[in-house]
Amino acid sequence: MKAFSYHMPTRVVLGKGSAAKLGQYIQGERVLIVCDPFLYQSGAAQVAQAERELRDGRSELEQGRKEAAAAADAAMKKAEEAAAGRRKEILAQAEKDCEKLKADARKRMDKATQAILGRVVES
Repeated sequence: MKAFSYHMPTRVVLGKGSAAKLGQYIQGERVLIVCDPFLYQSGAAQVAQAERELRDGRSELEQGRKEAAAAADAAMKKAEEAAAGRRKEILAQAEKDCEKLKADARKRMDKATQAILGRVVES
């Protein structure tokens, strides 16, 4: 026979009300519960199973919350990047519009200056 090592952690829980708390000790998929016929018939094993399923459900819910938060963060980052890009576009267009307005104002100013000079020269 080949050499091997096997480790089986064991927890023994005794005392009044222990059966009601059984579910909090269950971890993993395979659990051995040793009990007397009365304890089995009282439904302690079923309660323990229900508590484990509840705990597993809570774990899944928490994982779902984390995934939803990560998705929301990613969506927010994408929206912020899109907003920053749009902001740059708007600012670039505003700068072009300002330059056009300045050029138009310069033309009008030059025209007005020429008109005034023309009147001064005539008089």
